[in-house]
Amino acid sequence: MAPTALAVSFVLACTAATFIFINQYRSDQQTNPVVADAVVQAATKGTIAVLSYKPDTADTDFSTAKTYLTGDFLSYYDHFVQQVVSPAVHKNGVHTTATVAHAAVVQLQPDEAQVLLFVNQSTASATTTAPSMTASSIKVGLRKVDSEWLISSFDPV
Repeated sequence: MAPTALAVSFVLACTAATFIFINQYRSDQQTNPVVADAVVQAATKGTIAVLSYKPDTADTDFSTAKTYLTGDFLSYYDHFVQQVVSPAVHKNGVHTTATVAHAAVVQLQPDEAQVLLFVNQSTASATTTAPSMTASSIKVGLRKVDSEWLISSFDPV
């Protein structure tokens, strides 16, 4: 084999190896079990923050919840809280506490993820004698923003 052909073969082999590393191995490193755990934790903490509030700390609770959100869902949440939730909380003394019973990663990519959460929620108000309990399933979409996983969608299943 001529030296030129050998050099071209070597360059092609190096290019192929680099392509495989970038597109397969590196992506695998960005979606390993440690990343999956971080995604589940972000979805869990964010969901609890979004669904838990009480009258005396509602404004702080809503502000804290927004730190877990991004994109269109952040805009939707902010508008919905201002127009619907906050007035009801202050007028009726609504107190809601959410817990996540189980969570699992549905999809995981280097910059996006989906997590399925099974949520228990207790809601009481000044007009009720006992809290009502509900259980629901929520598919939470997350997006990586500046190395932090933030909720970008929130869909009941």
